[in-house]
Amino acid sequence: MINNNLAVQNNNNLLKAFINKFTSDEFFIDLINLTLYPADFGTTHSNKTIDYIKIFLKDVEKIIKTNRFNNPNTLNNIQLARSLLNIRESRSNILTYENVFQHLNIQDLSLNKLIQKAIENKITHLEDFRSLKSKLLNHIQAFYEVNSISGNMSLYSNLIESVWSDSVPVFEAVQQYKTTVINLYNDLSKLQTINKVEQEKDYFVLTNKDSAKHLAQDLYKYVSSGYSFLQTGYNIFDTTIEGFESSSVHVISAPSNNGKSIFMVNLTRSIIENNLEELEENEVILFLTLEDDIFKLFRRFSSIFGNYKHSTLKKLFKKSYELTKIDSDEETSKSTVEEKIQAIFLNVIYTSVLKTTNEKVGIVLKHCSENTFSPADLGRFIDQIAVDGYKVKMAVVDLK
Repeated sequence: MINNNLAVQNNNNLLKAFINKFTSDEFFIDLINLTLYPADFGTTHSNKTIDYIKIFLKDVEKIIKTNRFNNPNTLNNIQLARSLLNIRESRSNILTYENVFQHLNIQDLSLNKLIQKAIENKITHLEDFRSLKSKLLNHIQAFYEVNSISGNMSLYSNLIESVWSDSVPVFEAVQQYKTTVINLYNDLSKLQTINKVEQEKDYFVLTNKDSAKHLAQDLYKYVSSGYSFLQTGYNIFDTTIEGFESSSVHVISAPSNNGKSIFMVNLTRSIIENNLEELEENEVILFLTLEDDIFKLFRRFSSIFGNYKHSTLKKLFKKSYELTKIDSDEETSKSTVEEKIQAIFLNVIYTSVLKTTNEKVGIVLKHCSENTFSPADLGRFIDQIAVDGYKVKMAVVDLK
């Protein structure tokens, strides 16, 4: 029998591990280095940089004490950094690499070692100071981004405890796992610092043939794997703007009740038909509406994709509803009605949507309330279905 206390012991271990990373000796050595070099710290956001760093130290200290992490060395390092920043803030030129020990009465051997390492690797140029300051500020920003998702980190720890519990059924545990993974995946959008670091290129420098060669290689990689182009089948789009290019946004507007929604569904169908050979199996077209409910949206898609009269499909829904309400004492009769109605709906799906897509590309129909929808909701939903293995090729948002 495995001890369930293992899960409890694991609780908050992930957050504790991140705190240790954000408060490593290397971080404090960098911070000491910055305080000892005679240069202006400047400002960041709306605060002075020194104030920003001090707030960070206070927040880290609070997390360590609140969660009862056993980090005595880190708390001592925080106190040392705070003292150096206070001296530096009072008189910017008073602290130097040569006199730092004169201003501090330090008995702790580990703190003396930190300062000594900073002195051994002291900054010698202003550009190095600026580079190190930028690195440290990105470090702090990453901390706040990770801290913003710490709630779901705790949920992950709770998931481990729940799975170990004998009282949780296996399917409920798997469902909790899926929900937790989706929440954690959605949190990735909050990690802007690491996203920026992971970007392959956000600038180009062209100076000579070698730099031109590197850019040509990047351009080939982009057009071969990160770029796409969709023909719409509509002459006005394909000739005027030459179709829809990846990483582009197009707005189609008109007054209410002028056929925007119908046109958008027709446009979606035409794009699928004109690009079917280029679309891949795991790619989907996302159609999100803030107006119709999800079943009315499906009916509109079936009507346009299958060339059915909308009134015919509406009558089908109405007649099917009436048949499900007919009283019958024979259970087999009810079962027969259910099978026939489902067979009709299945035929509508086959002869409309699946006939158009040839089961090669997927269509995701999504309804959102107009009072709560935001672009962030769209991003989270795209992340959510990505967990299921689907890549959104194009997103169509049908507003009122």
